[in-house]
Amino acid sequence: MSKSLLYPKDQKLSIALGELTICWGWLETGIDELITEMAELDNEKVAHCVTARVGDIRSKVKLAKALGFICKTDEGWFRELLKVLDKVDNDLRPRRNDFVHTHWIHPKGRLTRRHRRTKLVKPQAFQMELITQQDIPEKLSSIYKLNSEISDCWMNLMVLYWYIMREDGERLTQPPLSFQQYLRALKSAQRRQRASQARKPRQRSSRKK
Repeated sequence: MSKSLLYPKDQKLSIALGELTICWGWLETGIDELITEMAELDNEKVAHCVTARVGDIRSKVKLAKALGFICKTDEGWFRELLKVLDKVDNDLRPRRNDFVHTHWIHPKGRLTRRHRRTKLVKPQAFQMELITQQDIPEKLSSIYKLNSEISDCWMNLMVLYWYIMREDGERLTQPPLSFQQYLRALKSAQRRQRASQARKPRQRSSRKK
């Protein structure tokens, strides 16, 4: 039986990266669901064929932007859609790739990301130098921070999705609430739910005598 390549120090790292993988899967699925709703792909198998064929997440982001422009019923919704998708493509995706596609090492016991690349630089005047790798110290908290941001972004995608969901197969050309009013209504409902939960009496745990 083959041994694991992980060192004991990598156990906490593997948990953080495993959570990152799961969060990213949720995020990409959220974009797939949004594409499916905007393109009105009612057949589940057809929807899966389309989103799988699009391939990488950058292509899905471009497709989602185009579909959003076509089916938008509220300018505020479309602006928020572009903002969230730009966050995914220009911020979350590069950071996720940096964490996933790298070599993790522990020089002097410190968690470090070894990033290999070829780049010509001039550290001193008139002296060119070739860099082939770069060691970047990291903290597990940086990975968990990214996981949290990905989760928040997924939630924002779901809110965008809920706003344009069709009723009885038809999309409303004029929603009863603007997107901003819809957001305020959601926040108000969340506050009422938290207040209701806070008022519930706590049950005391019974102890066996």
